[in-house]
Order: sequence, then C-alpha cells, then structure tokens
Amino acid sequence: VTKVVRVAQYAAIFIAVWIQEDIIESFDVFTHTDDHQKYSGWLRGSCVMKFLLGLVGLFVSVVIVVRSDNIVDLFANFAAMALLSSIDNVLFILSERGYVLASLNRRATNIVNVKFDRAEMERGCKCDGRVILLVLQGLFVIPLIYVHYRQQTGTYLSQ
Repeated sequence: VTKVVRVAQYAAIFIAVWIQEDIIESFDVFTHTDDHQKYSGWLRGSCVMKFLLGLVGLFVSVVIVVRSDNIVDLFANFAAMALLSSIDNVLFILSERGYVLASLNRRATNIVNVKFDRAEMERGCKCDGRVILLVLQGLFVIPLIYVHYRQQTGTYLSQ
C-alpha cells in the first residue's frame, strides 16, 4: 500500500468516527436523560442499541478502509458505507413527512414533538461527548497502525 493510500486511510477513519451520527446522538441522549422521566429506561435502552449499531457500522467502515489498496476504491467503499449507515435517518424523514404508512407518520411526528428541558438534563451530565469521540478515534486508529506495521513486514493482508 502506498503512502498516499495510508494517509487516506487515516483520514477516512477520522472522518468515519466524526460523522457517525448514531454514536454521537445516542451518547448525547443517554448522558442527558433524567432518571426520573417516565420512559427513561426505554430511552436509555434504545440509546444503547443505537450506540451498538453505530459501533458496528464504524467497525465495518474501518475494515473496508483497511482492506482498500487504492484511493478510488477506498473512497467509493467509504461513501457507500456512509450511505448505508444513514438509511435509517432517511426512512425516518420520509415517515415524518408522510411519504410512507400513516401509522409511521403519526409515530414519527410524536417523536419529533417530544421536548426536552436541556438545562435540567445537563445538570446530571458528568461526561463530555468529545471524550467519547477521542476514545473511539484511538480504538480505531491504533489497530490501523498495527495493520500497517504488519503490512510493511509482509505478514498481514499483503497482496
């Protein structure tokens, strides 16, 4: 793998972590949920599931990035993965606007109309989302460094 492709791989991983909406949104809602709310258990559970789905999507993106051996394939595969990970958001918007079933439109509208008191929610928050993003960066960049080392020695993923 050329140096240009390696630089592009690192850039793609940084971009993948920062644009992973599921991880960012779920962490934000999870840390700002008041334990005394009526549905806080369900809300936290859905946040955990959304976070896990985001991690799986991010892991698949990283595998695709690591396996790419030229820039065109790297960014074509990366763009396809970004599109696939945003399909749920597109379907939600279509539901909210009434382009699909009426029952989905009602449920999406109910979700959009939920209001949170941000000031009250942030009183209990003790963790910053930026810390989570930096940890995720490390979790996905460190293995890439290891893979690049193994590629240079010709023992891993060599062509």
